[in-house]
Formats: sequence, structure tokens, C-alpha cells
Amino acid sequence: MAKLGRNAPCLCGSGKKFKKCCLSKVDPFLSSAAEKRNKHWSFREIELFSTTEIIKKLQIFGIAFEQKQFLQDVETYYSGEDIAKHWHETHSITAQGFDLDFIWMSIVVLWNRLAPNIPNSETAYDLIEHGYDLLKEKQNKSRSSKEMDACKVWLKAWDYLKPRFSKDLTSIEDAEKIIFNDMPSLCNMCQDLEMELHNAGIEDFVFIEKRIQFTQEFCQHFPNSSELTLHNMRRGEAESYFFLGRVEEGNQAFEKLIQDYPNNIWGYIGWADMYHWPLGKAYNRDYDRAEKIYKMALQVEVDDREDVLERLKDLEKSKSKE
Repeated sequence: MAKLGRNAPCLCGSGKKFKKCCLSKVDPFLSSAAEKRNKHWSFREIELFSTTEIIKKLQIFGIAFEQKQFLQDVETYYSGEDIAKHWHETHSITAQGFDLDFIWMSIVVLWNRLAPNIPNSETAYDLIEHGYDLLKEKQNKSRSSKEMDACKVWLKAWDYLKPRFSKDLTSIEDAEKIIFNDMPSLCNMCQDLEMELHNAGIEDFVFIEKRIQFTQEFCQHFPNSSELTLHNMRRGEAESYFFLGRVEEGNQAFEKLIQDYPNNIWGYIGWADMYHWPLGKAYNRDYDRAEKIYKMALQVEVDDREDVLERLKDLEKSKSKE
């Protein structure tokens, strides 16, 4: 994009210099660059403007907007803020004060209009935050209803972002750094989504199915994520099979989990718990099998052996009550 200076030909095609043409025009929306905005812009306010109006205002602020170049930019960058930073480096921008926010906010609005199939960080962030807001609602809703609502929104955010999970982003940490500029939104959402899908699934097994799908997709997209995160995702998948009564699939998943992470105690505990305290659809409690799996953890070098020993004590108490 070429820089649009005050002495450059006006983009309206009049043949006049910009300073002698559109720069001086004033109407309720297209204020001159000399006028200062006295309050913050909001997305809702900008969304009321037509695409043509937004582009004209960007031009008044010194940005030679070209749709073809813009569509290339949204393929290259992940957020409106990133494109705005690029524009500040390549244009003589005259916006000041609150109007500086108009630049990046208008980019997001135009992005969603002109390239709706290409995800941007701001839209994803809004979805993620909306999910957290739903969990915090003080309305007369049951806890499970809030969890279901939040899970639906977070799954929408996950599906929205998936097209931008390139092969170069092999860990959730990489994705967060590139897509969200190191803000912890994505990593936190993924871990909370895995947990809340379980909670929502207590009331509706559909969410347990979605938990299996989500954890599988997570591990496929981000196989180099932290060991703790991957272990939690895979454990969540394995537990979900038991929850749905698919015991053999659950056994296979847990067996593979402790094979890959033999020194993580929670793989053993999670597996044994399935027989100690059955979940979801009916399947047989098996204290002997639970005890055998708990004791498997004591045969390898694991941290926090006390947690296994505590589980074994609880197991003896449970057996004595029957």
C-alpha cells in the first residue's frame, strides 16, 4: 500500500490534492483529521457504519486502503492489532488519541465482513471471554446449565480457530504466542473446556462425546504441548470412555497413557478410580482390579506416592462397608 500524504492525489478521483479535497470534508461520520475524538470507540458503534464509510474514514486518517491488499494481509496476520501495527509502519497515519483505537477496531470489523472465513484473534478472544462470563452469570440457572452454555461457546471458539492451526504450530504454547501474542486465553480455555465438558456431561452424555472429540483433536493439533497438558487431555479422553460404558476402549486408553507416561501417578490413579468409583453409564465396580492398578504405581518411580497410598486406604474403607 502507498502512503497517503496531504499533498497526494485524493483517492476519490477528483484530481485534487488530498488536503484540498476529502481531508477537509466534514459530515456526522467523516470528521476531519484535525478534530479529536473525546470518547472511546466501540465495536458496536463502528459496526453501524457501512463498509464504504469505514474505508473513507481510514483514508482520512492517512491509510490508502486497498481491498486486494487487505485480503492478503488477513492471510498473513492473526489479529487486527497486528495489521494496525503494520499500517503504522507503512503509512503516515494522522489519527490521534481515541481515534487510534478506530484503526485496529475497524480492521476487525472489515475483516469479519470481507473475510469471514479467516479467523482473527479478537473475535476468538470475545468468544472465549463470553464463555467465562456465562459461567459467572448470577441468573437463576443451574450450575450444569451454565457449564453447558459455556462449553457450547468454547467449542465454537475452538472450531473457529482450527483453520489457523498450521503445521508449524505444534504446541498450544506456540499457538498462544503467535495467535494471541502470549495472552493465556487459548491455553486456559482449552484446559477449562476439557474439565467443563466432563461437568456438563454429568447431565447430558452428548458433552462426554464432545469431550472425547475435543481431547483427540487437541492432541492431534498440538502434540508438542507441555507434558502436563497432554496427560490431562488424554486422561480426560480415557475417563470419558468409562463414563459412556465403553470400558474396553477406556482400558486401552489408560494402558497407553501409563505406557507413555510411566512416572505420572495420575494415570494410574485415574484408571483405578474408574473401578473404585464407577462413572456415568452402569458398569461393574471392581475393587480387586482397582487395587491392582493402584499398586502398579508403587512398582515404578513416581512422585507423590502418598496419594496412591491414600487411595488404597479409601479402597479398604469402601470394601469394608459392603
